[in-house]
Amino acid sequence: MAEQDDGGTKKAPQTPTPDSEAPTRKPAATAGKQARPAAQSRPEAKPAANRTASSKPAAADTSPAGGSAKPAPAEAAPGGGTFTKQVEQALAVAAGAISEAADTVAEGAEAFAEVSDVAKARAAAKAETRLAHIAYLLYALTPIAGVTFMAGLMLAYLRRRKSTVRNTVLKSHYNWLIWTGWYGLAGFAVSALLVIVYVGWALLVLTAIWMVWRIVKGWLTLYDGEAMASPKAAL
Repeated sequence: MAEQDDGGTKKAPQTPTPDSEAPTRKPAATAGKQARPAAQSRPEAKPAANRTASSKPAAADTSPAGGSAKPAPAEAAPGGGTFTKQVEQALAVAAGAISEAADTVAEGAEAFAEVSDVAKARAAAKAETRLAHIAYLLYALTPIAGVTFMAGLMLAYLRRRKSTVRNTVLKSHYNWLIWTGWYGLAGFAVSALLVIVYVGWALLVLTAIWMVWRIVKGWLTLYDGEAMASPKAAL
């Protein structure tokens, strides 16, 4: 609208010039420019994201550390290996002790077997010695029962070839008894033939004395555990 001044003249309304509008727009532009730094401040937040992203490699860096913690059992493996070696050594020592004990037991068994063999040999020798004493006894009972003489002779023949008699003093005693029996039978046979001429009686007595002498000699030698020097000898 036109305004009137003090003189009554109308004045044309003043239109705003572009220059007057410019100052009003410039602040907007400046506000826009100021907004841009605000908008540009947002990229500055990216470094924060980058920092967080950069922190992720730190976590990744820690993951190898964590990963390196996993091989910790592998590092403990040498310790486990030494423990295994110690166990193996202990088992080896135990096995050695067991083998030594087994060897000791085997040696003891062998010694026991040897002792038992010796005991068996001694028992067999005692049994054979008793049989030899029985043979001498059967010879000694000849005057009472002539059959005992033949039994003693047969016993001597049967026992002198036994393995328990070979290479022992008993073999010489059995040979002594055998030769005594045959010499005695020969003497008694000759004495029976010479009875007619009265010489046979004397020869019969001499044969009986001779046999008693041989029986006593052989029996005492057997009692002493000695062998007969010459079983075939007449005296």
